[in-house]
Amino acid sequence: MSDSDSDSDSTVLYCSEVMEASPLSNESTGSIGAVSPKQSRIAYTAPDENLHGSRALMRKLEEQGIPLNLESWGAKISVRRNNWIHAMGVYIKHNFSQSSLQLAISLMDRFIKRYRQVYNGSLDKAPLEFLFDGAVTIAEQMADDAPEYTLRKVYESPLDGVPRRHEEIQVAMKLILQVTDWEVIDWTPASFVPHFLEAVQLGSDEALHSHVLSVSTMFVLDEIVCAYVHPSAIAALAVGFQAWVDLDDGSGSVKGVASVVFFQRVIQTLTDVGRMHVKYFVEMADFVLSRCLVNGWHTKFPAIRATAFALLMKTFFGAMPLLEAASANPKPVRQGNQRSR
Repeated sequence: MSDSDSDSDSTVLYCSEVMEASPLSNESTGSIGAVSPKQSRIAYTAPDENLHGSRALMRKLEEQGIPLNLESWGAKISVRRNNWIHAMGVYIKHNFSQSSLQLAISLMDRFIKRYRQVYNGSLDKAPLEFLFDGAVTIAEQMADDAPEYTLRKVYESPLDGVPRRHEEIQVAMKLILQVTDWEVIDWTPASFVPHFLEAVQLGSDEALHSHVLSVSTMFVLDEIVCAYVHPSAIAALAVGFQAWVDLDDGSGSVKGVASVVFFQRVIQTLTDVGRMHVKYFVEMADFVLSRCLVNGWHTKFPAIRATAFALLMKTFFGAMPLLEAASANPKPVRQGNQRSR
């Protein structure tokens, strides 16, 4: 993880890394829409020691990568953002799995990168709406969370409700699987959330778990954040931020000395478990949260709370100048969008 504690340029903190080639490359089997039975990274099964224990966390930290490449998306990067913003609204409305959505986002990013870099493909006339739906369908089937609409002969997109022939989605799925060499699982922020919640002794709080997943999904909607911040760091920030929200009384003040001590312990635990220096965590949090205000994604994160969070972090851990500046002049709250093409 790029969490150097040196005084080098801050962009180094968020630089991406090349994902290692899958040991299963060229060994894929199975039908379209199902993962290879040899796939070694099964991320969405019942929690157990192998999945959520310390050894599993170390493995995820070592294997995680950043699949999004801004240059690969090019002028279509706004399509990515608008599509997933709309998708998140749909997923929240229908209580669909945020873990599945994050997996679909990651899969689509890696598909685009390989399609452009390995196959020299063009996005100018690419049917992106079919590919987005194909990525969603693969992710849902991987998570064993496929709702009924994915099994119908006439596929109604969960993202825009437009009826499509199931065969058209199958073609998109086949293309995604072939281009990505059947590497359909990534370690997303959702993969790290159970580890961090358990570490700060909040693992049994189902409501908090749900809120943290939504917050971490919001963070990865921003292509700049997704291109430069590792999934584990995004998850740690989501847990730390949401823990603070639960302590906040609504005016930007935490509830008492005990709560302040608890918040300090949460941040220290997250940095220890996530193998991050505190300096990195503060600078990363400053970067990510300021992006939320710049983008207008702060319905539940008004300027007063942003300022309060920045001041609290400054008091105990380090200054957050980007967040302080953004909270002084936040962009108007962004309303829901229709999908772009």
